[in-house]
Amino acid sequence: MKRSIPYLSLPILLCLLMSSCDDSIEGCTDPNSINYNPNAEKNDGSCSYPDETKKVVCFFFTDSDNSTCGSFGINLLDQVKATNPVNTYFISVHPNGTDALFSPSGIDVASAFNVSGFPDFGVGDQNNLLNQSTILNAIQNESTESPLAGINPEVTVTTDSVIITMYGRFYTNDTSTYFAAAYLAEDNIISPQTGLSPTYSHQHVFRGSSGLSGIGTQINTLPISLNSSFKIRRSIYIQPGWNISNSRIIAVIWRQNGSDFEYVNAGD
Repeated sequence: MKRSIPYLSLPILLCLLMSSCDDSIEGCTDPNSINYNPNAEKNDGSCSYPDETKKVVCFFFTDSDNSTCGSFGINLLDQVKATNPVNTYFISVHPNGTDALFSPSGIDVASAFNVSGFPDFGVGDQNNLLNQSTILNAIQNESTESPLAGINPEVTVTTDSVIITMYGRFYTNDTSTYFAAAYLAEDNIISPQTGLSPTYSHQHVFRGSSGLSGIGTQINTLPISLNSSFKIRRSIYIQPGWNISNSRIIAVIWRQNGSDFEYVNAGD
């Protein structure tokens, strides 16, 4: 006996055909996104990027052998920290080669702020900030500026290195050259401090930077455009004596202006 074939309407037939053929994996397909899915074949709009928030780094330029840094500078730093300014990171940079806590890449950061002596504080594009009110005003003013870009790091620790992947996004059109650096800052380092104690516990000490200099890795060779993104993977070799469990990574974006470098934004 001949059997009849069930009749399928065109909409139902199209639906069946589409469901059987479109089995692609959905997810974030932008490799510059924080949540990039390398297995995704179809972008589902879930790509995530750094928040468009201005964050501030307060750099404290100091020297363990300088009595003024111990008797005045560190106390001033503690006073500023006690105010708990929001979206603010603190990094203590030791750019003096004779300092026991010296970091070579810290010289580049000090140069970006035109630091000529210790102690000194650098915020945004300002330095020579040597009292609490001027430092807090600089932090406040910097935090209210519209960010040109944002950045966030992802961190993996191996037996001998800290691997950092920096994800960033631009919020402007610009022809300037930008750089990204990841800084490793360590807490609770017991080391002498002239003016305080031979067993002083140093905090958020600049240990090392990704890239060949303290300014980091160049991001762009062509003009950048609004909402363009980037991804940079670098590492910091762990030196003997470092305590990575007491450390944090802070990623920073710099903007080149002639021979100078201007602070742009940070993230952790």
